[in-house]
Amino acid sequence: MSPYRAQVREIKKEVKKVLPKGISKPFDMLLVDTVDGMQGQERNYIIYSLANSHPLESMARLDFFYSPNRLNVAITRAIKKCFVIANYKVFDIIDAELKDHKDYPIIKDSLDIFKQYFSLSAKIEINERENREW
Repeated sequence: MSPYRAQVREIKKEVKKVLPKGISKPFDMLLVDTVDGMQGQERNYIIYSLANSHPLESMARLDFFYSPNRLNVAITRAIKKCFVIANYKVFDIIDAELKDHKDYPIIKDSLDIFKQYFSLSAKIEINERENREW
């Protein structure tokens, strides 16, 4: 799952590339959708790809990206486990970098929720240089 439709399209393309022969309809078994599309559904396992290496690069859509409602939907769709894949910069929010942004007063509480989520979550760090296949 991802907040962005473009990321969902890319995930589907990559899934099709690695499918074993004989599986013609992978998306009958595997649901790949946006967070909004998953509203009201559940799955045993969820992989949530935040699809953004540094949210400050998309300043115009901070309210969309840092929506606490969207985060809540994403992490509560999993019955057993939710894996969140993201660059740490998504959660390493430095208020000083954003305080001059016109929407900062509006999204400050949302940013704080993302910081809290990050502080409570278990983390697995992968060094990209050592793990290029991942």
